[in-house]
Amino acid sequence: MPAPIDYAFVFDIDGVLRYGRGNPVEGASKTIEFLSENKIPYVFLTNGGGSERYKEEELREELSLSDSIVKKGHIVGSATALFEYAQFFKNEPILVVGGADSVENANSIGLSKAVFCEDVSKQIPDLIPRFTRSDVFCDHCKVEKISNPILLDENVQFKAVFVLADPLNWLTAIEPVTSILTTSGYCHASAVSKLMEDRKSFAASPATCFDPSNPECPFYIPPIFFANSDFTFAGKYPTPRLTMRSLRMCISSITEERMKETFTTFITNETQQVVKGFGSSIESTKSFSEWILRSKIESFASPLIIQTGKPHTENFHGALCRLRSLYPKATSSSPLCHVYMIGDNPHGDIRGANTMRELGEEMKRKRIEEGKEDEHCTVTPEWYSMLVRTGMMSRFSNPPALTSPVQEYLEKSDIPTYECRDVTDCVIYVLEHHGNTELAEKYKEFIGEK
Repeated sequence: MPAPIDYAFVFDIDGVLRYGRGNPVEGASKTIEFLSENKIPYVFLTNGGGSERYKEEELREELSLSDSIVKKGHIVGSATALFEYAQFFKNEPILVVGGADSVENANSIGLSKAVFCEDVSKQIPDLIPRFTRSDVFCDHCKVEKISNPILLDENVQFKAVFVLADPLNWLTAIEPVTSILTTSGYCHASAVSKLMEDRKSFAASPATCFDPSNPECPFYIPPIFFANSDFTFAGKYPTPRLTMRSLRMCISSITEERMKETFTTFITNETQQVVKGFGSSIESTKSFSEWILRSKIESFASPLIIQTGKPHTENFHGALCRLRSLYPKATSSSPLCHVYMIGDNPHGDIRGANTMRELGEEMKRKRIEEGKEDEHCTVTPEWYSMLVRTGMMSRFSNPPALTSPVQEYLEKSDIPTYECRDVTDCVIYVLEHHGNTELAEKYKEFIGEK
């Protein structure tokens, strides 16, 4: 009697199934096809931007797979975890960074009043004076699909910024985003001019009135949400390419410098003399301008940054929920006890899966204490991290055996449970490890074992 299939796969995409767009990894397409034919559960968990529907269409095309193999819900996108945060701003104007496919993404997570950076630049061309020509905005960046475009007059105040995908042109994102973060969410010229006057008046107010999290405060700094915490990703080029965390670093640094300039304009010579030699306690400060001089501006000049995407557990929980909803018969007849995360990024794929494993072990200990250890699989499966030597780890793929000291370069939380050459080796190992030897041989024959 064949061993039960009580396990599932969670695949990263870039670096595992493909090397950038249009360049699939050898054996990737046949692997997914084989799992589908043999009813072995799988989903895809990616930090790539864009809507899940768009990513599903893209993956089907690149791997030549049918819509029954990569169906709706199979891809868990990085922006999905932002849904709960988006509910706080669903009726507020929100600035969004991303391409045309991110319009659908914004609407799907509840941002009904999303405005894209390109739309801001078109309505207020002076915001980016060097880029006022229409040809700057390529077809991928057009935003006419927004259902209810907002007229950006002096009353519009963006309450937050959501970065859902990498912008094709960084300047068209960095300039509007850092400007809006440092002007309390306003972008219309007359509104910003009025804000500057309000700030002058506020400088003499008690320092205790300063609250950069309050939209009513002239120094309000909108929070900014990033759907991806990766610094680089694996593409066709020999070395990794920059992605969203590198953009975050730019925005954060520039915003802080712009806020420093803004704050220091309120420090007069008289103020400097008054506070010379004093401490930096906000309670003992007579005015906001005095407190600015006493304090380290870095402590309140930076925006509130919230990141999702791998390795954050919200995304892995989302993948687990998708597995159970896409394969209800499989998970009901044979409890899902093991989940294998196959990725090429130690800091995202591997760390996230390891964190899920630790959380599961903690829950298992608690259930054992309560005498419910037999319920373990039905509640929380065991997660295993599998690092492939394609993509981000391709520099370790040359030796004939897995002898390269990958672990020497990794933090403890990024060390994988298993290391394999590529996605096909991962699947072979899991099938054999769970006693499905006939299925493993069938898979080797199907892919044309190397």
